[in-house]
Amino acid sequence: MKIFACEVRKDELAAFAEAAAAYQVELTAGSLVPTVKNAGLVSGCSGMIILGQGRIDRSLLEICRSLGVRYLSARTIGSNHIDFDAANPPHHQSIELPSPR
Repeated sequence: MKIFACEVRKDELAAFAEAAAAYQVELTAGSLVPTVKNAGLVSGCSGMIILGQGRIDRSLLEICRSLGVRYLSARTIGSNHIDFDAANPPHHQSIELPSPR
């Protein structure tokens, strides 16, 4: 599985590399906030991990979906920056996982 992690800080790079190796996934980490203009970075990825600095709206989700993204994971406390109606119409399932630290 290929995953693109957006908004990754320098202090997080080692943890992302460790997780990618442990779960045997191909992970690309970038510092950019996801937008319609840079959505091409997720091409061929099954999943996208976001932090929450940008708005994950219908237009961005449609582009990402057309490029192969099927899973969206937010590593945030809140989720009001995600258009859930567009994320998985007509239904969506969200779960909260406890922080490992």
